[in-house]
Amino acid sequence: MTKLLEITDWGLIEELRKNPEPLIVTVVDRLHGRHARAARRMAELAAFYDEASFRLIDAAEHPSMRRVLSLRRLPSVIVFTGGRELRRWQGRVEKRWVASALNAYLDRS
Repeated sequence: MTKLLEITDWGLIEELRKNPEPLIVTVVDRLHGRHARAARRMAELAAFYDEASFRLIDAAEHPSMRRVLSLRRLPSVIVFTGGRELRRWQGRVEKRWVASALNAYLDRS
């Protein structure tokens, strides 16, 4: 079972409000090309981080999320914790960048 779950715009807002653990949100525009690669990379990371929740939003299905999250480029990955944004990448997203931010927050070596 994958830990990278699709989420709707209202579901994300509610989850941000009440989730104290790191929440990694990947926003893509249809799952093809580099957008599919970004989603795959986050799914791979999800297997290694039980302390974090990973969510996927397809901006083609939920266009309001681009405005809600102030996104200029896709794919985008945003790390939230305690309802606040910790880090953001737009356009090119490397798995090691997200892993590094999570490790620093979770105090992993």
